[in-house]
Amino acid sequence: MNEILDINPESIEQLISIMDEDTYKTIQTAVEVGKWKDGTRLRREQVEHCLQILILYEARHFSKDSQTIAKVPSCTSKSK
Repeated sequence: MNEILDINPESIEQLISIMDEDTYKTIQTAVEVGKWKDGTRLRREQVEHCLQILILYEARHFSKDSQTIAKVPSCTSKSK
């Protein structure tokens, strides 16, 4: 994760393209427990940004069925 912070990506696309699975899992765990590995609590803005990053990463690297958004009942689309 520190590698990403050292690079200082210019765009969200660049950030997602340089993220690896370990970074994804670190962010996912932080959102789930509300804290970073060092115990620092995530601020509301950080949670929102991290969720956006997770969704974009999943869209690029995971199949539709394994994306977090597919597991949230209120986010699934229903056709008539």
